[in-house]
Amino acid sequence: KKVNRQRAKPLPKEILHHNNLALLRRYVTPGGQIMNRVQSRLGAKDQRKIAKLVKRARHLGLIPVIGQWKVEDHGDVKENDILENRDWEDELLA
Repeated sequence: KKVNRQRAKPLPKEILHHNNLALLRRYVTPGGQIMNRVQSRLGAKDQRKIAKLVKRARHLGLIPVIGQWKVEDHGDVKENDILENRDWEDELLA
């Protein structure tokens, strides 16, 4: 079904930032390409803004240029046993 993107609700200015990776992930394909307007269902202005933010995040190294995003979990830095080696760290050293 076609959508009238001229009447599309514009994205709020507060959420448009290159550090907002959750927002950028919505408009990037799993392969790393920026979605076109038909897929993203954005108006022309918002599509240009999203494209610029994705490119800026790529340049800063926040998201990969090609390939899938990897979500890394480094754990809680305020843990009591932060200086002790984890099992997976020992496996890497072996």
